[in-house]
Amino acid sequence: MPFKIVETTENGNSLLTTVPANWEHRGTLYWPRKNEAILIKAEDSTPEINWKSMPCIVKRNNIPNYESSEQQIALMSDMSDTDTDQEIIAKTQRPNKTTTQINLNDLVNSCLSENTSDVVLNNQNASIGAIEVIEIPYDQATETTGAPESNSEKQDNIAQKLDQLISVASANEINIQVLFDNQQSILQKLALLDTKLEELVTRILVPVTDFNRQDNNKDNFKIISNLQELTSLEERLNNPQAEENIIKLLSVTCTKGRGRAYNNAYALVDAMFTRQFMTQCSWSGGSRGDPKICFKSYNKTITLFFKIIHQSDNNFTIPDCELFFKKVMRHAIKRNECRMLRASAQKNRPKRVKVLQENNHQSVVEQHNVLNGEQENTPPLQKETNSPLDLTS
Repeated sequence: MPFKIVETTENGNSLLTTVPANWEHRGTLYWPRKNEAILIKAEDSTPEINWKSMPCIVKRNNIPNYESSEQQIALMSDMSDTDTDQEIIAKTQRPNKTTTQINLNDLVNSCLSENTSDVVLNNQNASIGAIEVIEIPYDQATETTGAPESNSEKQDNIAQKLDQLISVASANEINIQVLFDNQQSILQKLALLDTKLEELVTRILVPVTDFNRQDNNKDNFKIISNLQELTSLEERLNNPQAEENIIKLLSVTCTKGRGRAYNNAYALVDAMFTRQFMTQCSWSGGSRGDPKICFKSYNKTITLFFKIIHQSDNNFTIPDCELFFKKVMRHAIKRNECRMLRASAQKNRPKRVKVLQENNHQSVVEQHNVLNGEQENTPPLQKETNSPLDLTS
């Protein structure tokens, strides 16, 4: 591509500059931010996105090479005939590292005049004897006007540092957002763990025999605490399937084995009835004070209790079941006052205490017979064969 000569205005001065043809487009000049000394001589160079733009006027066009364009700029600067207003165009160095040439003929002439007084020097193309004064191109000379270049470099450095700070700030903002998202996720997981922990603690603190917290449906059993619930259980046991489900559910409170019947009975009675409710019941409904619930009228409930205990120990009979309920209701108030520090169990009293009780019983009978006028040789009462064990707990 050919070169162009364009005119720009900086700080009130008009400047002529040789540029590749691609750098100018419709009165706008695009100028590189760095390496302009190299790029300005490359005729095929094209503007990039980050280049600066400025208004310009095209003075010459379709110049074949860079050197020819520079020669025309020199002629235009000397003749001052390129503008309509006959304005003299000063050829100065661009602050943005514009590549121009410096005419050093005057400097060489002044140096030679100090040593040779009879030699007349001309301003252009002068020669002294066999010595010819040569114009030194600007790119081979030492650059003396470095202030504009230094300011431009400082501006570029400041711009680069600002870009770096903006990049760091953007990265920090992204990191802060990521940390915030992670914190929210951790808080949600902690809340979920806290909920699960509370549920676990609640399940651990609920007694195994407390069925009040379970759903009241056909497969669950609710511990009985009043007469209405006892009546509802009695009606529910009319269904054989419901009875079977309750037996399966409550049988977990019993351990199988010979001689375990009464211990299992104590565990089961606490699983089926509250101790407060048992104080309101008696076997026949009689009481010294207020009337109580007649427990023996609830045959299906008693049968259910018997079936569960009989599964764990087949030596347990229906009379044993009735006698157990009588003993429990007789001592219901005392059992209700206990703090339930241990599970209820059968008390095995020593044999010696049992013999003394039998002897005292026989003495009382003999004294009674004597008072009634009976003979002293009345045969003693026979010992009961099926005397149940003391079930007081």
